[in-house]
Amino acid sequence: MKWSLREPRYGDMIRVKVRDLYHYGIYASDEEIIEFGPPPTSVIRKDDEIEVCVTDWQGFLAGGFMECADLSIKERFDRKKPDDTVAAARARIGERGYNILHNNCEHFANECMFGKKESSQEDSVRSFFRNMPIADVYVAPIPYRTGEGNIKPASRQVQIEDVANPDVKESMISDWNLLTYAIDRSLGLTQEKANFRRDGNGIWVSDKCYVSLTHCKGAVAVCVSKAPCGIDMEPQDRDINVSIERRILTDKERNAFEELTDEESRQAFLKKIWTRKESIFKSTYTASFRPEETESDADTCVTNTVETGGQKYMLSVNTTTPKKLRYYFPAEGKVIE
Repeated sequence: MKWSLREPRYGDMIRVKVRDLYHYGIYASDEEIIEFGPPPTSVIRKDDEIEVCVTDWQGFLAGGFMECADLSIKERFDRKKPDDTVAAARARIGERGYNILHNNCEHFANECMFGKKESSQEDSVRSFFRNMPIADVYVAPIPYRTGEGNIKPASRQVQIEDVANPDVKESMISDWNLLTYAIDRSLGLTQEKANFRRDGNGIWVSDKCYVSLTHCKGAVAVCVSKAPCGIDMEPQDRDINVSIERRILTDKERNAFEELTDEESRQAFLKKIWTRKESIFKSTYTASFRPEETESDADTCVTNTVETGGQKYMLSVNTTTPKKLRYYFPAEGKVIE
């Protein structure tokens, strides 16, 4: 089977490249492309939420290029007729049971066209997920809940119950719910499998991955990674007392700060410096934080403006893979790379 950039025909198998992998479907018309789940870049869904569905050509491509299968003589002999191929695909609309390795979109397309569940990129999928340098960031408005039920381990539940301030308590509940979703989505881990515990510095850690949590007024954020990571976030509209500069800035940073005359620029500078220093500190998993001795210009740290719940936030992440971060917004159903 070869692939070409041509106009698709009724009953064709088509595909679009998404990062290092391909997403497959069956073409009936520009308004009816039948696929097993949407391309991974379009919406956030767990495997048990993915189903065979219908989209149009724009939804299928998600900004990519459509390739059409050009069959060999034997493949043309073995394939089902176009009407039968499309009928087979339509009959499976709503079907679930997706598995990235054993029952994915390519398995679906081949079964509709040839009656055989095959995937030429199974080894590529295994290699892609095995070697992928994961560093995923999740952001959600407060309150945020998943359907996982009780917070685990029990010691985290007790810690939350002991908090008297209702706003802080809600923030802690929301960030743990977001963490539960994040480790499941990115790493396939449950709370039990992650085996969370508090280390000697009182920081929540896992023996299966690295995580970092942050919350502020209106939102929570989580970073999950295969390597040490740190995350911090501040509302863009928060006013910071400029006197804080005496306690957090290095000499180099103070010189840059003093050159700013506009109050809005000074506020933005301080928020950026503070979130970067916090994220750098959190990635060390230690108890001693000396912001006035921490330079914030590390090339492992990235700062972006994010929006959730209608509010904007300045968010910094320190990780060994800063150029490969993915930002997930489960409440809005979107992902940004």
